[in-house]
Amino acid sequence: MVFCQCINLAQAQNLEAKLSPLGLVLGGMQLNLEQTVQQDWGVEAGVITDFNDFTMLNLIGKYYFSPSEKGNDRFHIGVFLNHIFFDSEIESNIGPGLGFYMGYKWLSRRNVIFEIGGGIGRVLGKSIGEDGSFTGTGQLTIGYRFPVIKQTK
Repeated sequence: MVFCQCINLAQAQNLEAKLSPLGLVLGGMQLNLEQTVQQDWGVEAGVITDFNDFTMLNLIGKYYFSPSEKGNDRFHIGVFLNHIFFDSEIESNIGPGLGFYMGYKWLSRRNVIFEIGGGIGRVLGKSIGEDGSFTGTGQLTIGYRFPVIKQTK
């Protein structure tokens, strides 16, 4: 029963897929997926990589202050958790980071998304040198919202 309710809740929410064109131009990739939790709450998971030296995993919880009737758009703040993995032998992996995030999302009538945002925080574990105690995340992305399909009874 509880499992069925969880499936129904997940199906009743929007899913967004976002990609950074800037990352592709610079030889890397940023891919984010955001799940609508409520009209003014969302959870986003993402990966940023340059395919050679590093990979960063992000998890961001977002609160939208004045969303439109479609929900989960416009100005938002949140908390992020990230972890950076280096492929180089010189630099070791940095511990997880925790910080604050803010951004703005535009949602078109055709469910195309433009989002810009960034955040800064502290490394909770091992860091590199004196400057390694800070971490950050950011995005300049374009994407698409896969809307909820209303089921008729």
